[in-house]
Amino acid sequence: MFTLNYSSYKKYKKIWTNIGASMLVFYMLFLAREFVCALVESMFTKYLSERAGEIAYSISGGAMYLAAFMLPVLFFKFISIKRIAMPDMQLNINLPRILWIVIPAAIAANLVLSYVNSMLVLPFNYEYIYDKMLPSYPDGYYLYHFVLDVINTAIVPAVCEEFLFRGLILMLLLPYGRKTAIFGSAIMFALMHQNFGQLIYTFGMGIVLALIVIETKSIWGGILLHFFNNLFSVVSSAISCMYPEVKANLLSNILVFAVLAVGGVCLVYLVYKYYRSDKDLFKDEFESAEYIDSLSENAPLTKSQKIKGFFTVTNIVFMALALLQMVLLLVIAILEIPI
Repeated sequence: MFTLNYSSYKKYKKIWTNIGASMLVFYMLFLAREFVCALVESMFTKYLSERAGEIAYSISGGAMYLAAFMLPVLFFKFISIKRIAMPDMQLNINLPRILWIVIPAAIAANLVLSYVNSMLVLPFNYEYIYDKMLPSYPDGYYLYHFVLDVINTAIVPAVCEEFLFRGLILMLLLPYGRKTAIFGSAIMFALMHQNFGQLIYTFGMGIVLALIVIETKSIWGGILLHFFNNLFSVVSSAISCMYPEVKANLLSNILVFAVLAVGGVCLVYLVYKYYRSDKDLFKDEFESAEYIDSLSENAPLTKSQKIKGFFTVTNIVFMALALLQMVLLLVIAILEIPI
């Protein structure tokens, strides 16, 4: 029993070591993103026009964002050859009917959690950071801006972030227990955002996304929720760019109220359904996938082993860099440093 437990612990620790190394690859690519985009923008602006430069900046930004999440998946596979088998990423399309109730409920819950998160960082003058992060369109907001925002903010992140955090990390950790997989992937997802203003609600959304992928036995449920959640942000941003401040605030409030109202009704129904269906919302909605069903805790570890195995050198370095970025943004907000 000790030999089995120790062997499982070594593999578990190796998984976290390679996850941490992959996240460091993500971090380096993410840092390089702004430099590459600025270079592409300057070239297109110089030889074509400012509008061409603006579009090139947006497209290259989306491409770099995609690379920053997908290349770490390939890197993990490269450094794990013959040591760690790549998991089944659950690409089969399972979209149970009740998922369309879960999505608005989850978006509404995330909206409430994001409001709580923003209130917690408000004493640190975090509005300064929020204002700086808002895009500006001095020459006007056009349809192509909205299309590019949908692609770069809703479609690309929904796909590539789910492949890394739910397709890879969640599935790798499932043999060590569902709680370990759910919370482990959610922690990494929250730290990836490198922002105290997003830390709490991204952790909460990470948990919800992981639960959806596990229960539907498909990554596509997570991708859909991620897409619609981010699309809400794109629409909100578009409203603020298209209309004067007073009208924009009114329309934004109407949109928020509508999302909360619909999501609230869906949440009440889900609670009712949960207790009426023996606490299994997705019961009998589709055929089960053998891979996830077989992943009971077949590699048992103690709680202390799971915690100790999480803190590998590569993971500690990534977490330190992410926390350093968070602190840096906090200092910028407090001191109102121009960025």
